[in-house]
Amino acid sequence: MTIRTDAIRKVLDLMDANPGVLQEAVESEYGFQSKTASIGFHDRGLDIHLPSAWTDENRAAQKILVRQIIRAFGGTWKKQDSGSTMYFRREGIFGYFEATIYADRAAVCERVVTGTKTVEHARVEAVKAYKETVDVVKWECKSLLADEPAKKELVNA
Repeated sequence: MTIRTDAIRKVLDLMDANPGVLQEAVESEYGFQSKTASIGFHDRGLDIHLPSAWTDENRAAQKILVRQIIRAFGGTWKKQDSGSTMYFRREGIFGYFEATIYADRAAVCERVVTGTKTVEHARVEAVKAYKETVDVVKWECKSLLADEPAKKELVNA
C-alpha cells in the first residue's frame, strides 16, 4: 500500500487556501449535536465524516457544509443513499484519491410523504396484535449546488 504524500499535501493545501470550509468540518463549529467529525486518509481514499445533525438548524448547517466541501474540491460527485446516511463520492481528486463525504440523509434530502398505509403488528408476548397507520415516504435528493448560487470562488490549491 502506497500513500501519496503529495496528494495528501494538496488536500491540506486546499484546506489552508479555503479557511472555514474543510477546517470547520474537522472542528465541528456548526453546533452539531455530536461534536465528532473526521477527515481520514487510507490507501487511495479520503473520507470526510460529518457529525450527526439532530435538529432542523443543524441539518441546514450540515447541508451548507456539504455544499462548501463539494465546491472546494469541484468536479462531479455521485450520490448514494444508504439508510439514514447519504454518501457523496468523487474519483480522481488530485489524480489520486476517491473522496467520500458521509452526511445525514435528512440534512441533504427532502422527506416527502406520498400517502399512508396500515401496518399490522403481530402479537408479541404481553402485547396484543395491533394495526397502525404510518406515512409512506420517499426521499428527494436534488442537487446541492443547483439551489444556491456560488457566493464566492474558492481557491484551488
